[in-house]
Amino acid sequence: MIRHKLTAQKQLFIVILLINSVLLMGALKHAFEASGFLILTESARIEVYLIGVLAGLLFLRERWSNLLQGTVHPAPFEGVILAARFVFVQAFAFSLIYFLLQDIAVSRAFLIWFLAIGFPFNAALIIWLPGWFRKLFNRSKALTGILVGLGAIPEEAITYASHCRHFGVTFHDHYGDTQESEVPFNYRGEIAKFKDEAFSNDAAVDRVLFFGRKTDDPDYRAALELCHQSGIRAQVMLHEQELFGYLGRHVVDGNAHFLTMADEPLQNPLNRILKRAIDILLSLLVVIFLLPPLIVVVWLVQRWQSPGPLFFRQTRHGLGRQTFRILKFRTMQSSAASEALQAKAADPRIYPLGRILRRTSLDEIPQFINVLRGEMSVIGPRPHLTVHDDLFEEEVHAYRIRHFVKPGITGYAQIRGLRGEVTTTEQIHQRVQHDIHYISNWSLKLDFYILCKTVVTVLRPPESAV
Repeated sequence: MIRHKLTAQKQLFIVILLINSVLLMGALKHAFEASGFLILTESARIEVYLIGVLAGLLFLRERWSNLLQGTVHPAPFEGVILAARFVFVQAFAFSLIYFLLQDIAVSRAFLIWFLAIGFPFNAALIIWLPGWFRKLFNRSKALTGILVGLGAIPEEAITYASHCRHFGVTFHDHYGDTQESEVPFNYRGEIAKFKDEAFSNDAAVDRVLFFGRKTDDPDYRAALELCHQSGIRAQVMLHEQELFGYLGRHVVDGNAHFLTMADEPLQNPLNRILKRAIDILLSLLVVIFLLPPLIVVVWLVQRWQSPGPLFFRQTRHGLGRQTFRILKFRTMQSSAASEALQAKAADPRIYPLGRILRRTSLDEIPQFINVLRGEMSVIGPRPHLTVHDDLFEEEVHAYRIRHFVKPGITGYAQIRGLRGEVTTTEQIHQRVQHDIHYISNWSLKLDFYILCKTVVTVLRPPESAV
């Protein structure tokens, strides 16, 4: 119900923003030339830079979808932020085009003026267009929807029905079982009554949303068949949340549709090659330029504060639960009984420099050697102690999904504040949930985001860092 209207709105949204940029670029050129403020040469091909505008629109295509689907009322703050992102992407694209073409015909001042003047125009359109689209696409008569199913109405069905209201379909009633908790629908009776009431001449049912897992119930099947016979649009909601919890994913594999625990973009060989190439590049830079001076400093301070080995080696589980020896700067006294115990705040085993290294995560820098060896990635789920892996696997059934990819020096869970000592079952559940989110939604953009947030975390460590 939502998908096709949302796709049309997004396409129209991109076209309008592109037309706005075309008109603005042409108007600026004539205004500058007429005023004498800025004269462009006859060879200036400013239209080439519209490629940068289009690139920005396509790069942010998911942002446009989220805005159109989630914004019911004007959202000035979100609109301004999204317009700022648009300007940033355009500026990057313009710079790339400028230097690739070695363009001296188009003044850089013109491009800067275009971005500066375009920002408020785009912000206004981004704020105003979603509301206008809703009125434009919902000018026909309001459509009536009904929910049909056994058991409690899932929260995802309630949320979906609520969104449909903003796309011209209103769900008023539901047939099935009585609900223990309050729901925003009128209860009309058991599914058996659906045939008699819902298809009466004055009902005018346009959409039926089926929910629940008891699809083999005779009344449920009869109601679904009745929709087919009567030419009523019907949808059956897939309850991946009930089957897999937060792991549920709907994927298309060839011509078949599946519910699975996690989609895996890194199953694409090209994605793996690209990620590995970036791992090698970043690791070489760190190992050649950063690690040597850091080794000297740490070694000298260790000789003073805590004589002993420079590095600490420990067995961890990697890809496919294969074991490897992880490298870290030693941060505890060499006489400490064991580093297998989780470090705590004010842990007496940690010497002064070690505390700084741990808080800023600089003790992890030697792991770039593990990355070069192919045992780790720069970004991925953080590897835990093997003894903790065994413990956490008993607490979280989906824990081993983390081993679908290589472990990382930093990860999505860490930038979300989930680092340091694990003291509750809820904390490990949250970490696993974030790790699976990363595995299911991997992209270079997400890796870049995690990398940038990690740099910020190193400069401003959270309270959980010990």
